[in-house]
Amino acid sequence: MKPTLMMAGKVIPASMIKTTGAQFDPYNHLYPNVNFMILILLQTDRILKLSDYHYVLVGHNDPINDPSLCQINSSHRWSEWLNACLTSIQILNHSNNYQLKRAFSQFTIIYLHRYFYKAIAMDLHSVGSIHHDFKLLQHYLTELDDAAYEPINPLSKHILTNIENGHFNLARRKMSLLVASRDVRSFIKDDNQTAIYESYRLLLRHLPVNPKVIIYESFIGRSYADNPKYIYLYIQKHYPNQFIHVWIADDENYDKIKRELKTEPNTIVVRKFGFEYMYYLATSKYQIFNMRQPRWFIKRPGTTFIETWHGTPLKHLVFDEDNIANAPLYKKGFYYQTKQWDHLLTDNEFSYNVFSHAFMYPKNKMLKTGYPRNDILSNPHRDRIAREVKLKLGIPLDKKVILYAPTWRDDQYLGAGKYNFQLKLNIGKMKRVLGDRYVLVLRTHYFVTNHLNLANYGNFVFNESGYDDISELYLIADLLITDYSSVFFDYANLKRPILYFAYDYDRYAGVLRGFYLNMQKDLPGPILKTSDQVLSAILHIGQVKAKYHDRYQKFNKRFNSWDDGHAAKRVVDVILNHK
Repeated sequence: MKPTLMMAGKVIPASMIKTTGAQFDPYNHLYPNVNFMILILLQTDRILKLSDYHYVLVGHNDPINDPSLCQINSSHRWSEWLNACLTSIQILNHSNNYQLKRAFSQFTIIYLHRYFYKAIAMDLHSVGSIHHDFKLLQHYLTELDDAAYEPINPLSKHILTNIENGHFNLARRKMSLLVASRDVRSFIKDDNQTAIYESYRLLLRHLPVNPKVIIYESFIGRSYADNPKYIYLYIQKHYPNQFIHVWIADDENYDKIKRELKTEPNTIVVRKFGFEYMYYLATSKYQIFNMRQPRWFIKRPGTTFIETWHGTPLKHLVFDEDNIANAPLYKKGFYYQTKQWDHLLTDNEFSYNVFSHAFMYPKNKMLKTGYPRNDILSNPHRDRIAREVKLKLGIPLDKKVILYAPTWRDDQYLGAGKYNFQLKLNIGKMKRVLGDRYVLVLRTHYFVTNHLNLANYGNFVFNESGYDDISELYLIADLLITDYSSVFFDYANLKRPILYFAYDYDRYAGVLRGFYLNMQKDLPGPILKTSDQVLSAILHIGQVKAKYHDRYQKFNKRFNSWDDGHAAKRVVDVILNHK
């Protein structure tokens, strides 16, 4: 096998590197490989493109803590790119390869047309000294011939001609004009959503902030539930008629959420991404979300953003994850979104510590309050609430309830609207053995809710995956079956049995995500890998409870000592009373 060098998806024979004497530019820190590749291409008479693509995991997937060259924010980015282009075109001008010169020069002109003008017009961080960059570009343009300008329009060509002739101020004004015209064309051409977003960016966020408006979002508008719901209910009860409450709902769940809130005073439901949504997002004093806000959201001075989050982490999150799709963009976006959070709720000391490195969020801005959604689990009237929920769902009052809540697995997504999910529990056998005493309530991820065929199980199975408030399902459940979902942290407040049906434990722990806990030692219930083991554990649930009694108590002390039924009060005291 001939020695090769692989560089960013390219495999080059080592002999060619020796022959050409190609080297990376030691003085260009951001684009050291541009003239290297030009020298290689000048000696290349053929390029083999592979038909099969292979993913290679690289180390640079964290743009905040360990950025690659292309992820570094640098005011020298354009100057170093222009220097690399200048050196490369000078090499090409001394060669006889007109075709490569033409391709390279046209590529650079198109790149300037698409990105450099915007960087100048918007004064982006990638531009240091505009005059210096213009001088470099002027020098570069003098090395080109007319063929380089063929791909661009006359206005863009005129801009570059101005730069070549030294008319920098005129060129800059025309760049701003060209960039503005692009925005106008996009505004006119695109659908109504663009106009709504632009109204937020250009108009609505400059309106006065209304100190009496609180906006809530639960699971990106899919539900009226979770921590935002219980904060809302507390404020409604203890601060009646003092605020306007705005709930965000996506199109699919708008009617459902509106029905649930139709009798609530001073409450408005708005469609996500609609004009009202943009208006209240821009003018509300308080924003209470349990997932991230939109990336384009601009937090205004004097407003308060509360990130409640939505669970104690079992699986690795964000900056603790190594192998996630599109990691650099995901982590970078997450990092800058957290900068807009005034406070992040934590449910226990464990989360408090994990979030500090997983989210890179400062501990002094976290609130050690517990989760408001768990207040209902300590409610003195929880038995009455459970009875009402059972009646609402049509579950016989004399039947015990098994709640099965499996997690979403990262490898179940096959494509748009396609998921590879199958229930591994032998529900038919469970029905035959347990059906006279139990019912099974399913709570799956919303991705796969509509992909389940449960027609053969009659009144033994209740698919409540679309039921908004899982805290109410906890109240009716006599035991929980889960796997890697964080639901068991909350459910443990009830001190009822938990079974872990982890049929793919080795793969999930080792390949997909990784865990913060030692599942073999820390969990308050057995890890079961077959459906028959699950069934046996249910039939001998008294023995399971006795075996895990001490570990259960230790688990609750570690993870649920803050859940005392008063978390919502503590959160609201901080938000409204600054306690």
